[in-house]
Amino acid sequence: MKEPKNKYECILSLLEDSILGSWRDIIVETLMRIPFDVLRKVWEQGLLDRIIIVGENDNAMAIDILWQCMSEHEVEMQRIEGYAKPVRIIKPVKFRKWFIILNESSLKKFDKETQMSIIAHEFAHVYLKHSRIGRDATSSLKNEEEANRLIKEWGFKKL
Repeated sequence: MKEPKNKYECILSLLEDSILGSWRDIIVETLMRIPFDVLRKVWEQGLLDRIIIVGENDNAMAIDILWQCMSEHEVEMQRIEGYAKPVRIIKPVKFRKWFIILNESSLKKFDKETQMSIIAHEFAHVYLKHSRIGRDATSSLKNEEEANRLIKEWGFKKL
């Protein structure tokens, strides 16, 4: 895709393969508040694959999308109570790109400003290249604080 000339083109490019439903406007509005240089960096480095809004019963879709994006994974057989045979557990080792998967039911519980802060917070994790794989509690807390600090700089309320 050609290089975006402005912030709006950059946002449209970042959202190209996203599944947003009725959340499209609020996501675009959120991204419009994020500095253009941040959006451009995420676009240039190809960090964000897509943003997906899932409903309460769409977990299978989210898992399927994540499975398609894993470049490396390990398969482990585990015995789970209630199952006669061992169940195949797929453990991601490395993802090709970042995804933002938001649960619609959870988002609906908050006012618009908090929803926008949540979206910006998850986008901050992408920008900061935070990994969710193999994190310990200390690094997890550090990543959350770092993302919160950044969204506050962008003008969103801290979560």
